[in-house]
Amino acid sequence: MNRDSKLLFVEDNPMQQKLLQFLAAHLGYSITVVGTCGQAAELISKPNSFELIFLDNHLPDGTGLEFVNELRSIQDMSGCRVPIVSMTADDLAKDVCIEAGMDDHLLKPFSIDAIRAMVDRWAPFLKMNHCNFPFSK
Repeated sequence: MNRDSKLLFVEDNPMQQKLLQFLAAHLGYSITVVGTCGQAAELISKPNSFELIFLDNHLPDGTGLEFVNELRSIQDMSGCRVPIVSMTADDLAKDVCIEAGMDDHLLKPFSIDAIRAMVDRWAPFLKMNHCNFPFSK
């Protein structure tokens, strides 16, 4: 994976946020970590913002499922699709997440190898489309 690729992690748990920042720094990825759907929407609305999004399913201002539904509607209109990976401790939620429009699933707790494998899996699709679209949450 290109280390210049931009990853967004939407995770509200402060301990998980620190872990993600540590893992990303260890792996050399450029990441941003936010704790709410609103913060993510604000960042995603900027041109060429992110190429891969990791999304927690339970956030203070909504669920990952609601957020991905709105994001996919906007992306469908723009013709651009950023891969979204759900992050949840509920392995049974995988099918629900995929049906809602997420592209993959990362089971919590995750290891550094799991993060690396997920980014490597989606690496061929990164940088294919720089998405520029308005987003309002």
